[in-house]
Amino acid sequence: MPGEQVGKREPRVLIIVSSWHHGNTAQVARAMGDELRSQVLSVEEVQATDLSEWDLIGFGSGIYFASHDRKLLELVRRATGLPARAFVFSTAGNTLLWRWYHRALRHLLQARGCQIAGEFNCPGWDTVGPFWLFGGFYRGHPNEQDLEKAREFCRQLRTGAGREELASR
Repeated sequence: MPGEQVGKREPRVLIIVSSWHHGNTAQVARAMGDELRSQVLSVEEVQATDLSEWDLIGFGSGIYFASHDRKLLELVRRATGLPARAFVFSTAGNTLLWRWYHRALRHLLQARGCQIAGEFNCPGWDTVGPFWLFGGFYRGHPNEQDLEKAREFCRQLRTGAGREELASR
């Protein structure tokens, strides 16, 4: 048909998430997955170690002791194939240091040949350690505003607006 792009296909996008404490990061992953029309899998659900069939993969988890979940990092380490592009996301009780928290996963992906297409962070309810005595930090997060910022981040990724960094506060 006139004006139709021949051979153009939707990019194959996968989101891999580790979210086990309050399910904060799973909420963000689902919002991102809806926006990107992608499959969302937990680390435990990922069967293949060759992930090169995907055009873009998002890797995310809550932040545990200043880093992404160790199971997510191990998955990236053992993968035999990764796509050319990836993005990193997280939820955390301390959102001021998110770029620092992302460093281990970001550097691991870059060392494995991935271009980092963007990074996203938003608050997540944190009751780790003594914080549970006080009800934790960021109770009620991620909220709808945080999820909308996650969707906006994905719209920018989809349109190829360049390397995006976005933190929701």
